[in-house]
Order: sequence, then structure tokens, then C-alpha cells
Amino acid sequence: MLKPVTHWNLRRLKATYEEVEAALLKNQPPSPATLERLARVGHMPDPLRERAATESGRVVGHVLAATLGRGKVHWDALTPLVEVVRPNPQDSGLARDMIAYLAGIRAIRRYMSAEMTRGSETFFRPHVPALRDVVGRVDRWLPGTRALKILKAGLVSLDDRSAARSLYAEALEEGWNGMASSIFDLGAHTYLSGPEVWSRRRNPEEALPSEAVRQALARRRPPYDRAWINLVWSVDPGFLRIYGPMWFNIAPYLLNEGIGMIMVVAGPQGPRGLAIDEARDLIARSARFRNLPDADAYADAVTFVEVEVPSWVGETKTYYASARYLAALPILEATGKPILIADVDQTLRDPLVPFLKKLKDADIAIPQSRGLALMWPWRRNMAGTGYFAATEASRGILKRVRDYVTAGLVEDPSWTLDQNALAFALEEASGVNVLDLYDTPRPLHQDKVRTIFEKTWRDGPATPP
Repeated sequence: MLKPVTHWNLRRLKATYEEVEAALLKNQPPSPATLERLARVGHMPDPLRERAATESGRVVGHVLAATLGRGKVHWDALTPLVEVVRPNPQDSGLARDMIAYLAGIRAIRRYMSAEMTRGSETFFRPHVPALRDVVGRVDRWLPGTRALKILKAGLVSLDDRSAARSLYAEALEEGWNGMASSIFDLGAHTYLSGPEVWSRRRNPEEALPSEAVRQALARRRPPYDRAWINLVWSVDPGFLRIYGPMWFNIAPYLLNEGIGMIMVVAGPQGPRGLAIDEARDLIARSARFRNLPDADAYADAVTFVEVEVPSWVGETKTYYASARYLAALPILEATGKPILIADVDQTLRDPLVPFLKKLKDADIAIPQSRGLALMWPWRRNMAGTGYFAATEASRGILKRVRDYVTAGLVEDPSWTLDQNALAFALEEASGVNVLDLYDTPRPLHQDKVRTIFEKTWRDGPATPP
């Protein structure tokens, strides 16, 4: 018989979840005290419930990251965790959902062979009925949990978007929304059915006016208006200051290779305009430092598209990330040239042109996931690097992406909206030559050092020792 936990505080709560995470990631068996507290999570005071959900989501996110990456997960640690929450459906609450979700992931992983782990969506689909049975067995083992609906919905989504949307909505309404806080599950908030997209989509001009793109491109002077492909990012003024200098520094290489640079800068007019003015000055100063000819004109090497964040947007950081996809079609139509959408926090390690030449026969080229990552619709097509040719098929995809993004921007949270949009656009498409970049070596990489850049921007430079 478990003893009741009579006193809860944030420190106790965090310690409980940290030991659960350590058990799974560091092979440290949870102590009896932790198991006791885990079973009583449902009895904590109301002010801590939201934090408990966040901590659950954090554990789920870290374990999934290790499962999908190269980290080690000690699934044997789940056995005592399951046994302590299984008899207590009312007491364990959020903890029971978290453990059930991880038990479902473990069961799916055990079913999957090495070939399935490396397999694409085409390879994955024939196994869906068997995977539904696997999740169903976990559901019978841990009845009454809401979390498993997330996994069921992922499997259903491969065949029926509307049915999957209903399952995601049920899970969120029943309480999983608090735990859907990791990057893996946030997409459940913006997974929309086709009828929802068509009824909720806005006039694209309300989201990002095409005229802002046309005016910015019209200001480009020779030779900066002659690019055969345009590299496109979207940022807020803060990210422009953090990562812009890195790209400004390599602009000479990009220009010599005929690669244009377009930055969509979203945010309030004052900070946005100041950041752009200072960026142009920095580019010109860099050109003078390098003894480049016509240094002042060199600032035109980067085209800045200024946009306001619409008042109806639910989460501004999603708009900052998605604005590149809203601007993509106007850029494509105004220039008649292909575009390469990228994350601004990526680092260019190798020449771009050899990579771009591999894409010339595709309408679009994006990295598509493998294995377990296919369980989440918003992770099947990754939005960080996307090539879109100046073809009618590519324009059709970008139109559908834009419709989806405008339909989902009102939500909060709404992170991974652009990847949900890509999944939707590709499901609805036909006759599109899609090149999967999963196995293609890419010159753009997200280096871990970027987190230091962002921390310094937020907190200021550290005091020297």
C-alpha cells in the first residue's frame, strides 16, 4: 500500500520527473520514493498541475529525441514505472498518461525491424494495421489514458486526415494539450482537416502582402537582380541581428555563384527598420574592410522584405518562421527563378552549387523522414531546407502550403505549422516530382553552438573570469 504524499512543491515535482527521465536515459532505476510520488501526481495542488504537464512533456520530448537520434534509451526502466501507475488510474493522472505514451513508443520500437527504422513512408504503410494492434495492446494494458490517442492518430493520419484530426482534438480536449509541449507533439495543435483548411484559410494578402515582396525586389540593382536562384529566410529583428552577420560574411561567395539572398523581416516597424538599416551598413562596412569595389552598393546584395505581423496571429514566433513560406510564391512569381528556403540558424559548410545542381530536375526537394518519425504527420516532411523550382507543379504546392499556413496561424501554440502545411500540400498533390533529400548530403547544418548565440542575445555577454 502506497503512503499518500501530503506535501507537494515545485522542487519535489521536478525531482520526481528528473529521476524518471534519468531512469530512462541514464539507466538509474527510480527510487521507491520517486515511484510513490509518481503514483500520487494526481493529488498535487492545482497551481502545480500545469507545471506537472510541462514537466511530463519535457520528459517525453527528451526520451523521443534520444529514441529518434543516437542516444540510448533504457526501456527496461519503464517496467517499474508502468507497474506503479497501472493500478492507480485516478491517482497517477498526468504521470499515467506520460508512462502510457512512452510504453506505446517502446512497443512500436520493439515491433519495428532495422529495415523499418530506415524505411520511408512507402515502406512504413503496409505495417500500419500491425502497429495499430501494438498500440491497442498497450491501451488494454493501461486503459483510460488519453495519451495513446496521439499515437493512434498518427497511424490513422496515413490514410484518413479527418479521422486523425478528430483523434488529435479528443486528446487535446481531454488534457494531453498540457503535455504536448515537446517539439514532437506540438504539431497536434495545428493538424487540420481539409474542410477546416478551406473554410479557415485567409486571403494570403492579409498574411503577407505580395506588394511588399515586389517592392523589395524592384529595388535590387544590377548585378544583384540577376541571380539564377534565391536563398530565402524569414526572421524577426532579433534573429536578424543574431544570424544575419554570418550570412552577410559569406555574401561574396554567394554572389559569385549567382545566388541571391532574400530575408523576410517580420516585426514592428521601428525595431525592424532599425535592424535592416544597421544590417545594410554592416554589409557595406564589411565590403570596405575587404577592399571590395563599390562597397556602398554592395549592401544591395541582400534583399530585405519588410512585413508586419498580422494582429490575428496567435503565436508570433510561428509567423517569423512561416513568413518565408508565405513569401515563397510571390518571390517565385516575381523572379521566375527557383528558390531555396532555409533556416537562418543553419551554417553553410560546403559550396551550395554542387548541391543545387542535384535538384535541377525536381519540382520540389525536401528532407523526408524515416522510421519512427513517420508517426507524426508534422515530421514526415521537414521544413528547414526546401527547394522549389519555377514550375507550375511547385507553385501548386506553395499555394496549398500558403492556404494551410493562413488557416493555422491563428492558433496558439502553433509551432511546426509549416511542416504540417507541407504534409497537407503533398497529400493533396499529384504529378509533382518530389526529390527526397534524406540521403542527400546537404551543405547546410544546424550547429549546436547556435544555442550559445541565442543565449548571449537574450542574457547578454558573460562576465570574463
